[in-house]
Amino acid sequence: MTVSAQTPRSGPYSGNGSTTAFGYGFLVEADTEIVVTVADAAGAETVKTLTTDYTVSGVGNSAGGDVTFVTAPISTEKVVVTRTIAMTQAIDLQNRKSVVPTVLETAYDKLTRIVQDQNEQLGRSVKVDLFGTTDVAALTVNLSIVAAISSDVTAVSAISTDVTAVAGNIAAVQGADAAATAAGNSETAAALSLAAFERIYLGVKSSPPTVDNAGNALITGAQYFDSVTNKPFIWTTADAWSPAVFDAAGAALNSENLSGLASFSAARSNLELGTAAQSATGDFATAAQGTKADAAAPLDAPDLTGVPLAQTAAAGTDTRQLATTAFAKAAAASSAVGVAQTWQDVSASRISNLTVFQNTTGKPIQVNVMYSGDFNSAYFEVSETQATWVRIYTDSGDGAPVPMTGVIIPDDYYYRSSTSGGTNDPDWFELR
Repeated sequence: MTVSAQTPRSGPYSGNGSTTAFGYGFLVEADTEIVVTVADAAGAETVKTLTTDYTVSGVGNSAGGDVTFVTAPISTEKVVVTRTIAMTQAIDLQNRKSVVPTVLETAYDKLTRIVQDQNEQLGRSVKVDLFGTTDVAALTVNLSIVAAISSDVTAVSAISTDVTAVAGNIAAVQGADAAATAAGNSETAAALSLAAFERIYLGVKSSPPTVDNAGNALITGAQYFDSVTNKPFIWTTADAWSPAVFDAAGAALNSENLSGLASFSAARSNLELGTAAQSATGDFATAAQGTKADAAAPLDAPDLTGVPLAQTAAAGTDTRQLATTAFAKAAAASSAVGVAQTWQDVSASRISNLTVFQNTTGKPIQVNVMYSGDFNSAYFEVSETQATWVRIYTDSGDGAPVPMTGVIIPDDYYYRSSTSGGTNDPDWFELR
């Protein structure tokens, strides 16, 4: 048979006091090849005994099987299953004798499994770096020394937090000198900063100081608060004390609306507003006009001279705004009969039986109606509201066509036509 690549080690498994079966995933040819090791909470390892402590299933199965404990491992125990094959060679080959291939393959399989066991153990061993120069013999000695003092190492590990704290304290003590030096430097810097501060800010004084608090000459920007005037002062480049805030005394405030001016006439003069602004309220006029207001045109019915100009209103404006000649001319042109209008034959939509029609074109139109046929009379009427009708034309019929002079129909007016003593369909034309 062949032997697949396997790692002859399964676990570690944690016990729980109830589970007894733990799997292994490698080939064994006998249950004696299985090694079951249990470690307690302290890490002490115990190799269990076949049959007494456990049984094995899956012998000969390349996928492995189960190890079943007689007593389930408790929750503080861990389980590892490994394989150990006896390093023996029981095949005796004779010269010039027959060789059975299965015998040789079985021996080769055993050797392969032994190599797998050794490789698993080597993977858990301490090894030196491939390019290192570590003395293996010295390393062995050092490991022996560590093993001898393992109890001390364990004790130190238990107080590792305290060891770390002590190391930190030692470092802090070692850095105390540097901290003291830094503190001294900070104190010196603070003293210098205070001295610089005191050269600028002199504090509260009852009179203007001539030197600073240390008796030194005043520097530009030095400040003090005058306890008599309750105002701050600053030492200027002119070597004099000047108020450090704006003095509102005598200022024109927004809330006063210029009512606090000492002289309105002087203010208008200073602002160069001209003679009109400096005149009394009843005499307002500009210097360019050269006259007083009492000689100007009154608001009530003014008699303007020259050629007064005004803005031309937009077409269609219907307000109290003044109408210029340009507006009037444009309005007259746009509403004149014949402007932007054409003659249209509307006979098909007009009936001569007093049916009322209305001019809704927005401007006047002209209507021409011609009657013909046997009737007594024909007439045409116009009305603004349909309450009263004005008869514009009438005539009697004698069989000959009766032309009617064109009638102008104002915008929004109503109109109608009819005949009496007969039936007639007139020819009806409108200029619209």
